[in-house]
Amino acid sequence: MNAITPQTTVIVLGDARSNNLDPRADILPPRQRALEAAGVLNPKAAMAWGLGDSEMPRYATFCSVVRQCATAKQLERAVSISWRLISRAAH
Repeated sequence: MNAITPQTTVIVLGDARSNNLDPRADILPPRQRALEAAGVLNPKAAMAWGLGDSEMPRYATFCSVVRQCATAKQLERAVSISWRLISRAAH
């Protein structure tokens, strides 16, 4: 992880499900402090976040951008919003 710098942006694409394994959320805080921005684009509906083995609420606390992203239109919107937020943070 030496490649992470204060200018690094990390975007995670996934459903944030742990599959009943250790979600390893403990590795996020030290890396998050070293990042410009972090975000999760999740294909699941927001009302399902936190249900079952979803770790989305835990992961969201470390992210500057969290969006549902299940369609091409949602991806376009998420990238546009994320880019604006990241650009603002950089200036």
